[in-house]
Formats: sequence, C-alpha cells, structure tokens
Amino acid sequence: MKRTKEIVPLEESSSSILMKIDHMRSPNIYMKHLRQWTNELNITGRVLVIPHTIFILVEGNNDNLKKFIIKLKTETVDIDNRGRPCKERLLTQIVEINIHPAKFSNFEKIEFNNRNELESYLRKSDYAELLNYIKN
Repeated sequence: MKRTKEIVPLEESSSSILMKIDHMRSPNIYMKHLRQWTNELNITGRVLVIPHTIFILVEGNNDNLKKFIIKLKTETVDIDNRGRPCKERLLTQIVEINIHPAKFSNFEKIEFNNRNELESYLRKSDYAELLNYIKN
C-alpha cells in the first residue's frame, strides 16, 4: 500500500513596513486613499503623526504590501499647492520586518504631541524594534 504525500500549504509570509512621508497637504483626501487601498489589499496599520514627521506603518502579506507601495507612488493620493491631484514623491521606506501574527486589526491615523508619546505607543503595540528607526 502506497502512502500519498500530504501537501501542506506554506503560510503566507507577513511583514511590516515602516515608511516616512514628507507631508499631507490634504489629510482627509490622503487618508481616504490610504483606507481604500488598505481595504482592497487586506492590509492593516497606522499613520503615526508627530509634529513635523509622518510615518506610515503597514502590515500584511508581502505581495499586498508591495502593491500598496506601488499605489502610493503611482496613483494620486494628495493635492499639490495648486489644488491638483498628485502622487507621493517623497516616500522613504525605512525598514521591513517579518511579523506573525498581525498586531493591528484595522487601519487608522493616530496623532501624538511628541516623539516620546509615539515611542510609548510603539512599545505598547509590540513594535519596540522600530524605536531605533524613528529617532531621526
């Protein structure tokens, strides 16, 4: 009697990506696009705002995260100083880390008064490994 090989699907690889953007000229429009894309791509995360600095922290399937970054760079997400739609040209991908399981259940924007509040939030959210990357 021959045994058939059991095929066990590999778990999809999940990651978190921390990015920094220069500004949001129209936060409502920007967030509308980000929420739409994160819903489409089944991504969770946070937009973390402190005075003069904006981070985007997303988590999910690696392929979907790449699609999200492509959308950010190639589709209109904000408006320029003349009120015309524009793409994100000043995006810096800071770090990518492997995670499992996801730490967030939704996508939302959180504003902090200072960097210390942001650092405290990252510790509570089990993202202490990102602290060295947000120092600058």
